[in-house]
Amino acid sequence: MNANKILESLGWLPDELPDADQTDLALETATPEEVAARLNGWLTSRAESTPPFYGELEPHLTIVRRKLFGGASHFRRNFVAIALGQQPEEAPVDTVGEAKTVEQWVERLLLCRNRLGEHAGTQAEYDRRLAASRVVPPEWQTSEETARLYQLLVWEGYNLPPAASVRGLTRQEWLDNLRCVDRGWTPAWSPRRAASKVPA
Repeated sequence: MNANKILESLGWLPDELPDADQTDLALETATPEEVAARLNGWLTSRAESTPPFYGELEPHLTIVRRKLFGGASHFRRNFVAIALGQQPEEAPVDTVGEAKTVEQWVERLLLCRNRLGEHAGTQAEYDRRLAASRVVPPEWQTSEETARLYQLLVWEGYNLPPAASVRGLTRQEWLDNLRCVDRGWTPAWSPRRAASKVPA
């Protein structure tokens, strides 16, 4: 009996089983029973160290197994590699590179990518956010630049900051600040306060 058949007998579902190349590598130094025992033992220890999820309707072990091994192929392969003492794979990053200018940011949004150049939603999601961005609330209409920044942030899908926190910043300055924050730096630009008191 091969390792996957043993795992199936323990309740593992077909889309949770390790790929053949990973079990073949493990079988060079262990029996199918030992490979299955390692995987199931690692899963059991993870389940024991994971608090129950709210309102569980299935056995906790089943839920943890699904969360660890039933997702995307890359994650499953990495968990199998860790459990079997193999080297986890590097996740391929699909990106066209970060936007350094507002023009590049718009180009990426038109390609359904975020400002970092990564896919971050479907065409329908981007279209919905673009449509929503056209209705600019009054507090974001203090200048054309602020209104356009609002539109970019909504199109990107950001949780909006308070309008006062962007007062006086251009879209490029806001993008510069985001790039600084990405690197753990202090933002390059600060919002500008009104030059004199304005009556309420």
